[in-house]
Amino acid sequence: GMIVFDGADITNLPAYARVRLGIAYTFQITSVFANLTAYDNVALPVQRTLTDGRSKGAVHAGVMAALERTGLAERSHMPAGQLSYGHQRLLEVAMGLALKPRLLI
Repeated sequence: GMIVFDGADITNLPAYARVRLGIAYTFQITSVFANLTAYDNVALPVQRTLTDGRSKGAVHAGVMAALERTGLAERSHMPAGQLSYGHQRLLEVAMGLALKPRLLI
């Protein structure tokens, strides 16, 4: 088969190149940093998307926006490993959304 995104064949592109095109992934196996809080898990991808010098205010706004979209804002202080499996899955979605992708898989 062939994978076409935005009119271009991306079949053989490595994952990092697909991410640069605006594609973010979440996986079947939960992949969060269990010892970090939900907030810190989302802060990592938010920092990657910022071009304004990574100000604390911009990071906080991006993190909270992603956590609010997934219903996790009230759990932002909790270690990811203490979240239920369902909430860990939502945390992964928040991490993906924090990248501001054109496509989230």
